[in-house]
Amino acid sequence: MKRKRELSRLTIVKATIACVIGTCNLILLGGCKSCETRVSADEISRIPHAIDTCFSPDGHTCLSLTRDGKIVKTDLSTGVGESLACGSSFAACLKMSSDGEVIAALTADGGVFIWRQSVGEMRIVKVDTDLLTDICFDDLMQVYCLSRHGEISVIVGSEARPVTAVADCIGLLSVRTSSSSGVICDVLLRDGRLAQVQNSEWLKLVRIADVSIRLYDYSAQGKKVAVFTASSGIGKLQISELSGLTIVFPEPPSDLEGMVISIAISNDAKFVVLGTSGGDLILIDATTGRELGRSSRNGDRIEALALSNDNRLLAITTYFQGTLFCETEELFGDFVKK
Repeated sequence: MKRKRELSRLTIVKATIACVIGTCNLILLGGCKSCETRVSADEISRIPHAIDTCFSPDGHTCLSLTRDGKIVKTDLSTGVGESLACGSSFAACLKMSSDGEVIAALTADGGVFIWRQSVGEMRIVKVDTDLLTDICFDDLMQVYCLSRHGEISVIVGSEARPVTAVADCIGLLSVRTSSSSGVICDVLLRDGRLAQVQNSEWLKLVRIADVSIRLYDYSAQGKKVAVFTASSGIGKLQISELSGLTIVFPEPPSDLEGMVISIAISNDAKFVVLGTSGGDLILIDATTGRELGRSSRNGDRIEALALSNDNRLLAITTYFQGTLFCETEELFGDFVKK
């Protein structure tokens, strides 16, 4: 009896070792489902006629808007894109909620396109105002939109409900809601000020730029906004923190007078990439303002930029070629490695 028990134990041990070896072989061969593969940037399909692109928070996909009213969803593990007709032409503004569930974009006729991926629900909500310029998600994943004249509305079901209005507002950076304080919005004003507004009342108002803001991008995770201003042909990049509204003024990049037309700040707020009308890309350290590197796209006008959450990929939207994907390390060296 004792001998049989020892044999049984030996059999169990052997079976366990075999299972472990088999599992290791599966992992080595790429058969383990928990192991993810990523294709290189040159294997990701180009998106023709694209006007804007954003990456999902989990880094698995990216989305692109096209001029002919489509959204292209690209699987970054295969590099293959799936095109979806949305029945409306888009403006160049595409956002995704922090959980990756909801996609929102502005339509060219003043509406908001909303796509809830898990249930496959799509709808376009017409906003009773003039043309829209920006969209934002609050902490409850509700969609807010900003009009050209500063009206901020929240999308509830199939209608847009006015929340507040901020004159000369060009950017809706963040929205927070609570039962006690209502809706609090962090907004960017054209004249170079950063404001916090609650129910049409000013909570904070801080100047972050001395001249009018031309371009901006916001890092929701890093709580920083990158703005590019220009006065008398001289361009200047400035980074501001929303936490306590602490302001950092890096030195302006060199040789960028009147050329910058697109900007992107990384999700961790460590880097800023600038794109120019001549096809140049400039990588900036968002802490010091120091220029880290440059790359050229052969004179093609760079309309929009987006960095993946791990800073590995840069989506470059150009006027003639649409959206292309590049490895940041190949463009700028190893500065963006984590």
